Amino acid sequence: MKKELTKNNENIISWLLVVIGAIVYISLIFNENVWLDEAFSASLVRTDMAGVIERSMADTLPPLYNIILKISTDIFGYSVPVMKLTSVVPMIITMIVSRLLYLQCRIFYFLVLR
Repeated sequence: MKKELTKNNENIISWLLVVIGAIVYISLIFNENVWLDEAFSASLVRTDMAGVIERSMADTLPPLYNIILKISTDIFGYSVPVMKLTSVVPMIITMIVSRLLYLQCRIFYFLVLR
């Protein structure tokens, strides 16, 4: 009974951390301050798609992110919240997937390694 209660508390706390992290990241979308790397990415996506790919390959930038950023600004408009949302959505997805993988690893540990 106590072990089940502890596991339930751990589950609740870990999902609570995911929700709190998501809320913090979402709140940063509405901050109009732009950092230097965000300003560089904003200037990069002002060009056409070929320009984005060319400039990404000439620098140490991740081309996939810049391509996704270019597509999102073409669809939703060129604005700071849209560009920040393009960064926040993958972060939130990563937190959720990490939490689910953590659960799978714990199941593997208890079933196989114990």
